[in-house]
Amino acid sequence: MDKSVICPHYGRDEDACDVGCGYISSHDANMIIRYCSSDYRACRKFHQLNECSNMSGRDDLRLGTAITGHRRPAQAPVLGLFSYGIAACIFALAQFPIFNIDLRFLCLVIFAAAFGQVVTGLSSLKRKPLQGIAFSGIGLFWISMLAFNILPHAGYGFVPGPLPMIGYLVVWGLFSFIISQGVGDLSRICRIVFTLFMAFLMLLAIAHAISSTMVLQFAALIGIASGLPGIILGLQHLYREALKTNMPDLSDTEKAG
Repeated sequence: MDKSVICPHYGRDEDACDVGCGYISSHDANMIIRYCSSDYRACRKFHQLNECSNMSGRDDLRLGTAITGHRRPAQAPVLGLFSYGIAACIFALAQFPIFNIDLRFLCLVIFAAAFGQVVTGLSSLKRKPLQGIAFSGIGLFWISMLAFNILPHAGYGFVPGPLPMIGYLVVWGLFSFIISQGVGDLSRICRIVFTLFMAFLMLLAIAHAISSTMVLQFAALIGIASGLPGIILGLQHLYREALKTNMPDLSDTEKAG
């Protein structure tokens, strides 16, 4: 395929245009055949992205730019997803009696992860408001979870009753559901993570409502599943950065391949 007729936005940024990034669905294949590889000037998304790139002064995305060998990885909010993954997994593991996690270690990890999510949210607030609200909100959720649930069980404050805890989890679950339905401002992996997080919180609410250990542990498994994509993405990013720093020639070879 002649690279001169390929859309300059193809496969560059999942947050902007996810066609060609990651898993290619039947819709993506149809878009590639219809627009990306032949008539991208007729694509409405192309003109939107071209206008945005002109407004931000990004010369590398101008019309006709060749992209082979110069693709930029999708700008997923790596720090926010990685921090969320750490917080969700450590909190979910604490729900299993076989994992005797020290309370001070649990609080320290969750607070640090919440801080990372708030930082990610604030840094994204002007550029992508929905993404900024999502990560800032989830970071504040983990801080509130420390004050509302974790520390009271250690003797610092009063342990909430079942009804306040159910209401608290349901409200945050609805918040996560609304965020996960945001159109055009969240990457695919963010939607998956926030949808699983909503299921995690709703199952926790059900577990507190019926006092079921089985449902609680099943909810913990969903929580781990929601956190793993962020951890994997973060580790992949650290690996790429380490490879770029220590072996730049090998890193360039992998990108070209």
